[in-house]
Amino acid sequence: MYCRQIQSADEVLSHLRFQCAAAAPPPQVEQMRQLFELRFTRYLTGVGHPQYFHDQGLVSSLEENAAAHTSPFFRLQLLLVAALESSSLPVNDNCQTELVLISQQVAENPEPLHFHTCTGGVDVRINAKFLDLLIKSPQGEAASEFDTWVHAQLYKADSTYNRI
Repeated sequence: MYCRQIQSADEVLSHLRFQCAAAAPPPQVEQMRQLFELRFTRYLTGVGHPQYFHDQGLVSSLEENAAAHTSPFFRLQLLLVAALESSSLPVNDNCQTELVLISQQVAENPEPLHFHTCTGGVDVRINAKFLDLLIKSPQGEAASEFDTWVHAQLYKADSTYNRI
């Protein structure tokens, strides 16, 4: 019988595709894509909620916090729920989640990730504020601002209605 529960991080990570939008991107977008892939993968392989969520009281309960902290796949499951509306691995082994970087020059804040659950795609809009989050190097195992930004979106994604 096919097991749809995550057994290793690679079962999810190997199905992620990081792309630049088809329109002619500025030359630096490819470097941003590589850096985004590095930071996003680092976030996904982390454990539990970032410290900021504890400090701000954003974790629902002690039980939820304990469950998240003991599961090495908690963040990967959040991504699956946000992108595919299920915490289980897709039945189709060829299923891919594409994270498409789109250059967007004007914006005050980093735009939220936009999930397309029908296709398993994610739009990632790059602007100056997003780039600031991206280029700050994480310090050891501590969560970076980028980690907190991604986690906030994945954590609340299952309570929002996804659009095409």
